[in-house]
Amino acid sequence: VDTGASTDVTLIYQHRTEDFPFKPELDAWALAFPALTVRYVATAEQGRLTRQVLRRLLPDIAATRPKSYVAGPPGMVERTVDLLGAI
Repeated sequence: VDTGASTDVTLIYQHRTEDFPFKPELDAWALAFPALTVRYVATAEQGRLTRQVLRRLLPDIAATRPKSYVAGPPGMVERTVDLLGAI
């Protein structure tokens, strides 16, 4: 967003509830930059990120093998990196 890059980016944002911090800002960025897609996952309702959820959010992930950046608590980062490695 800061550089105006046109690279396609999908942000998968996990939070326990539907009350996502910074949601208005992220939604505004997604409107301003068509290359940015934000997918929200409320873990209390939808469960944690799984292979099936990830494939639903990113149907072509296995074929494209995109670069992935994972941020969050250490346990979540480990689980997500393992999940990404298994795809």
